[in-house]
Amino acid sequence: MTILITRPQPDAERLAKHLQQKGYYTLIDPLIEIEFIDVELSLKGVQAILVTSLNGIRALAHVSPERAQLLYAVGPGSASEARSLGFENVRYASGNIQALIEKIQHEMSPLRGKMIYVCGDVIGGDIVGELKHQGFEAEKHMIYRTKEATTFTSQTLKAFKANKISLILFFSPRTVDIFVKLLQQSSLESVCESITALCLSTAVRERLKGLHWKSTQVPARLSQIALLKLIPNYTR
Repeated sequence: MTILITRPQPDAERLAKHLQQKGYYTLIDPLIEIEFIDVELSLKGVQAILVTSLNGIRALAHVSPERAQLLYAVGPGSASEARSLGFENVRYASGNIQALIEKIQHEMSPLRGKMIYVCGDVIGGDIVGELKHQGFEAEKHMIYRTKEATTFTSQTLKAFKANKISLILFFSPRTVDIFVKLLQQSSLESVCESITALCLSTAVRERLKGLHWKSTQVPARLSQIALLKLIPNYTR
């Protein structure tokens, strides 16, 4: 069986190596490309930096040498990535933006300084607006861009047409939207009938409803580890 990985690099390659070590055959087709933006990020008067993605963590490490500033990550995975890149003062929520906002409200005060949210060109939710509503001074800074794939790779197209793909891993609603668009563009919607889609969250799975899948599954917990534990249940 072949597992299709749709994550951007370098996460796709890391995940592929992990799965290959467990005996699975993988195919990588990153549907989004990440480009860091060289900007000057002033931290004067800032009490904390907020980040809601792995790519945001990496882009922050690229644009700023500061590693002691308090950093709030959306979940344990991005917090771990931040620490691996040298950030020394990292706190994290349970994996969603609302939980992150609630944690900040509980632990921080608007009187201590402003919050800055570092992000890409496409974001979900209005974390800055929510914090301002709670009395915080907050700013948004775009530090990376995303570029959508305009076609599947030749290897992916060949695998679809040969009916070799059994599982697809989806990690974000946007990735699903790109996938569906490219599938329709290639007139390959019917291949989904023999494929199981493993989705990181219910929000991701919701975007798949327009297609007929063999199965769509979501782990009990919002984490990559929980998602990968589903794989043995759906292998041929």
